[in-house]
Amino acid sequence: SESIALTPAQHTVLVALCAPLLTGSGADAVPATYAQIGRRLDRQPQYIRNVVKSTRELLAGYGVDGLVRGTDGGVGDDFRWALARWAIRSGCVQAADVERLDDRT
Repeated sequence: SESIALTPAQHTVLVALCAPLLTGSGADAVPATYAQIGRRLDRQPQYIRNVVKSTRELLAGYGVDGLVRGTDGGVGDDFRWALARWAIRSGCVQAADVERLDDRT
């Protein structure tokens, strides 16, 4: 598949989004919330929301499933699961990325 070029900010936010899925287990293995990502990256939740939105729009343009608001109203505004699933399945985000994220602080 063709490579999708994410900005460093988009990749970092995706890593933080996926971190609980890659390091947690059971009920903790869910995508991080905007607030959790913001705390981890020391950014405002609105900044995180904007980066997630731009990432989602970029990926939707490449035809990644589940990132466009459905007419059935199923997903609502929470695209975190679809983004996280894509990021992990595509290999865009890996456990080593999470370790590097924690090394930044």
